Amino acid sequence: MQDYVQQLVEYWIGYKIRLLDAVGLTNDAMHIHGSLLILFGSAIILRRRPDSVWCWLIVLVADPTVATVLSEFASMTDHVTVRLVLVAVGSSEVDR
Repeated sequence: MQDYVQQLVEYWIGYKIRLLDAVGLTNDAMHIHGSLLILFGSAIILRRRPDSVWCWLIVLVADPTVATVLSEFASMTDHVTVRLVLVAVGSSEVDR
């Protein structure tokens, strides 16, 4: 069973590398395009709007990389928001 799984992984990685070479996009760009395809596909299948929680849950389950990117974006946004609030208040903590 372990050999079969290893063969599947090797096949998938080879397919992914050939696809990246053929399309000419980076790995991150392929994840974005794939996630958008999954998002709109799930919206059509579920007959919901793409901003539905159910569609986003399908994207997050199908591509865990998206969850990682969203969490990094959220932490970056929180940092920027805190900085903007400190600037608006006129705090001397902004330089830190």
